[in-house]
Amino acid sequence: MRGEVTGKMARRLQWSLGRWIEDLNDLKANSPEIIAKTIEDLKNLRPWDFQDWVCQIIDGRPNEKKVRDGGIDGYTFEGIPIQVKQQEGVGRPEVERFETVVRKHYYGQLRKDKKGLMIAFSFTSEAYDEASRAKIEDDIDIELKTVRELLEEYERNRHV
Repeated sequence: MRGEVTGKMARRLQWSLGRWIEDLNDLKANSPEIIAKTIEDLKNLRPWDFQDWVCQIIDGRPNEKKVRDGGIDGYTFEGIPIQVKQQEGVGRPEVERFETVVRKHYYGQLRKDKKGLMIAFSFTSEAYDEASRAKIEDDIDIELKTVRELLEEYERNRHV
């Protein structure tokens, strides 16, 4: 039974993500019109599909837990926790909550560098201020990245 559910989910996800990856493959020279259209399409994805799309585009892996995931939606190839927000204007409170998630993730580990990656459609200036404060005062490096930046990086790297 579990294998069947996983198979159905995998096929559904492959179909959904395949459609968006095809759109990405059609991007030419960072065309603002195409990127804007793609961003609007991404805003309309179901939340878990969007999280999985983000993980795929950065060569990461989604968190297997979709509910009660502890605030971690996925991991980069290097094992850095990712939090995905399918919204505009992510602010200081969300960044502060993710700092706590990152702190707990690295608790008891000998790693000196504590990193996290937060992805959204946009961030407030207070969010960037909080990420800077966390790095300076708490030695937690929270990278804030927009979906537009992801698409532009994907396009640049695709032609390298």
